[in-house]
Amino acid sequence: MCSSDLSDDIHLAREVIKPRKGIPLVIGLDPGMRRPAGVILQQLPDTQWICLGEVVPGRCGAKVFARALKREIAELAEIAGVDRLDIGSMYSDPFGFTAPITKATNTPGPRSSWRKWNARSCRPRRTKSSRG
Repeated sequence: MCSSDLSDDIHLAREVIKPRKGIPLVIGLDPGMRRPAGVILQQLPDTQWICLGEVVPGRCGAKVFARALKREIAELAEIAGVDRLDIGSMYSDPFGFTAPITKATNTPGPRSSWRKWNARSCRPRRTKSSRG
């Protein structure tokens, strides 16, 4: 879609889009070159995709990004009125998990801080009050 095709009346929600209970989150990640970003989505039963939020904390590493993502998911759970939202799947740009190609070796290397990334690190911790 070109920006000239964008219409606020058609393409922007008139109110805050709330997460739907019982529908798992789909998270897209772009580790980037020290500037990670993420998007949090849900696919509704009618196959419509809704974008619930984005995480763009600026220049940071994996730990800071994971904390920002966890905060966003916790806020969405609060909006939905539930203790937690399940993560159904996560997708990422695979190049983000390798270091930049260097002239010395001419090959990409692992980015150790991103190598251990998994969905569990994004799930908000349960609080004492939510444990019952």
